[in-house]
Amino acid sequence: MTDKTVEGDSAVPQDEPDVSTTTTNDTDDGADGENLEFNFENFRYIRVADGEKLPMDAWGGYSQDFDEADDVYTHDEVLDSSHDRWGVVGLDAPENTEFHLFILDLDIYKIDEYDIDDVDITDGSNVPIVKSQNGGAHLYFALHESVSESDINLNYDWIDLRGDAVTSHVVAPADVPGCENSSYDLVNDASIPVFFSVGEVLDRVCIDGEPIGEHDPSNPVNIEFDRGEAPDERPDCYHAALSFRASEARDEHPNAFKIDTFAGLLGLAAGYEVDTVTEDFGEYAPRDDSTEFDKALTREHLERLARKMDADGLAPPAISTLREHGILDADETCTCDISYHGGTAPTSTSPNKSTSASTGSKDESNKGFDSRSDLQYEGNRCGWYDEIEKKDGSIEQRWREAANFRLEVLSFLFDEGERQIEMRVIPATGEDPYEVKVPATVFNDARKFKSHVVKGVTTSWDAEPRYLGELRKLVGAQDAPMRAGTRVMGFNPDTGEFVTPNGVLTEDGWADEPETTYIERGITSERAWSLDSEMGSDYDPEEVLKIIDLVTDMRNSDRLIPLLGWLYSVPLRPYIQDWTGQFNAAHVTGEAGSGKSKSIEILHKIFGLDGTPMQVDNTKFALLLAMASTDSLPMWFDEYKPGDLADYEVSRFKSCSGEPLPRRSHHVGILTTLTVACVSGRQYWCRVNKEYRGMQRSVGVYKRVSCRTCRRRRQKRLLRFQS
Repeated sequence: MTDKTVEGDSAVPQDEPDVSTTTTNDTDDGADGENLEFNFENFRYIRVADGEKLPMDAWGGYSQDFDEADDVYTHDEVLDSSHDRWGVVGLDAPENTEFHLFILDLDIYKIDEYDIDDVDITDGSNVPIVKSQNGGAHLYFALHESVSESDINLNYDWIDLRGDAVTSHVVAPADVPGCENSSYDLVNDASIPVFFSVGEVLDRVCIDGEPIGEHDPSNPVNIEFDRGEAPDERPDCYHAALSFRASEARDEHPNAFKIDTFAGLLGLAAGYEVDTVTEDFGEYAPRDDSTEFDKALTREHLERLARKMDADGLAPPAISTLREHGILDADETCTCDISYHGGTAPTSTSPNKSTSASTGSKDESNKGFDSRSDLQYEGNRCGWYDEIEKKDGSIEQRWREAANFRLEVLSFLFDEGERQIEMRVIPATGEDPYEVKVPATVFNDARKFKSHVVKGVTTSWDAEPRYLGELRKLVGAQDAPMRAGTRVMGFNPDTGEFVTPNGVLTEDGWADEPETTYIERGITSERAWSLDSEMGSDYDPEEVLKIIDLVTDMRNSDRLIPLLGWLYSVPLRPYIQDWTGQFNAAHVTGEAGSGKSKSIEILHKIFGLDGTPMQVDNTKFALLLAMASTDSLPMWFDEYKPGDLADYEVSRFKSCSGEPLPRRSHHVGILTTLTVACVSGRQYWCRVNKEYRGMQRSVGVYKRVSCRTCRRRRQKRLLRFQS
């Protein structure tokens, strides 16, 4: 950057120390911005006149190179200056990355129809919010893609667009060191979230429940391709991106590499491991590509994306972005659990209030649906009768079949405000019935309906799309219990039920009519639960005694009993957390070959789990999904060896599990009240300090014993009993 001179009480070259008597903007301890998440150090600044919003200099505009501009300053140069009122014109991006600062300027004080409490920001706790003294608000975002302001249709004339994305600056808040002469205050401190397109931002900011605008690009991508049906557990959006990548449509897209990036982000955000997404990329390799699929290079690219998601807050593409690029149809949606796609409703925040989430309780007002349909069942077939007038004047009724199956409603679910239906599909062909849990909106789209309901080997739906609405009425009129849906496995103290993916347990065994039911999400932690209601509630007391005898003989009691006690206190974690304000994690450390993993595997299976550990080096999204999926089931993470992990992998695991990180990390304590973790390895996973002493209790260090053969024999005998 060229040397600059900043005018003030005395002008000082910016590459030399200021030795004049002019005071600069060095702030006092505690006010130097060290504890702020806000990315002020990455901003580019221009001088703004005192009491004004207009630039103080003819600074050259947005078409110039900021590194070479004489009147565009870094934050370090702001601190060296005697000037104390600055405007923000841009945001520096990490190496090999392009960022555009995009700021929504809400002048809501100019109207009487709404106030600031009517503004809802999806996942608003992670969006920096700056308020002015007159009641307006600046919402800060960053975009990977450039945007044309003419492509944005705002629904309100009191909303302005700012930032280098639309070539307009804003006044920096007074919280930024060196910018104290400002009437703007940072009221929500967060690191600026990064999105691919402006449409994703517009979808996240609503006024009175409706988005503030829409992105209508001048040249949207409109390419047709065949993608088939997604496998049961794969989100439709991820499957669509993979299919686009493997189709001829990829060659017609103006930026094929972006499709690969979208697919990778969707797979990682859905909770898949890097290795799994790599294998998916190999299965859906581009057609007629001149280069062979490079597994190592693909894995490296996906690992880089995972790091950006963790470190830079890179978000997966939203539905609007997938539509703009032709991956999803113009009116298509997705109900997966990726944030902002529709499965799990993210929390919303108003600039004037704290984050709140909708409840998942039953909606009693919806009992007793009164619904009449043009469809009807004949046995296990669904259709209608056409009345045909014959030549002799008589009326003949002819059966028109819409589906060769019956839908039997098991329950109506209410999950965080979303209506879902649990149904049994009974084919008329003799095929075994199967059960599905689907959102009520599945009847809005024939392709979605076929993908999520018509999943049998012999089932079919052959009617026109308009008849899906009639089928919805037929389903809604059935007499079925209304239950609260939950996406959290484990004990529910409000109902006294233990909710699992395969049924609900009570003190009397498996419940036939539970108050709560689990909403499957297709994540790894769900598959860890191995008990099923079809197994029944009976047991053999003699076999139980033998198992107890073998378990207690498997290890020295002073090491085993603490772990066993911890394991069986986990289901009561909600009560213990309420009584004590904390719940200890379990640490199992020991030398290689000492039997840590095998011992925990056996105890895991006794608890009702499959004995398979989670991996410490999973992506952040996979870790968060696993840890947030239960508050009273033990999540086991094996092979915690910091020496074999990258520094960012260690920090990521600690941040997701609630381990305190260095200052300026917004992950501190994020899940200390959500997850129950058992970690095994050669080293403790948490630092021992006074503040977090409640998390540090170890359940014992496992060491080698001389009679390894005896120990292995006891473990094998126990596994035979479990099988």
